[in-house]
Amino acid sequence: MTKKFRIWDNNQNKYRDSSGELRLSRTFETFCLGLHFQRESLDDSPWASDLEIEQFTGILDSQGKEIYENDMLFHKNEKQFVRVEFSNGAFCFFGLNIRHPEEGFVLTSEYGAEMILSGNIHENYLLS
Repeated sequence: MTKKFRIWDNNQNKYRDSSGELRLSRTFETFCLGLHFQRESLDDSPWASDLEIEQFTGILDSQGKEIYENDMLFHKNEKQFVRVEFSNGAFCFFGLNIRHPEEGFVLTSEYGAEMILSGNIHENYLLS
């Protein structure tokens, strides 16, 4: 599976044009949607807080839409909203366990078939 990404720009409050690409090399040179950055460490770079890189989970919702990190989904069976995050080495969704909302469930294609993409934490912050 080819890794796909989208990038949220915190300064412009919108997603960057997705026709570009993201590549990371061993020297921490980053080509990010036509922007070029070279730093000793990506974590120390000044743009790290301005751009949020979100990866495609490889899972589709019940309507065939791609699910990315930071998406908000509506769980049809449980009748509630959940959020998608990368946690402990896997894409998980959080929000079903009311008593322990920090406990997530690994997102699988079976779960994806029970979900409807409802937005994301940036554009639909009231859902998060």
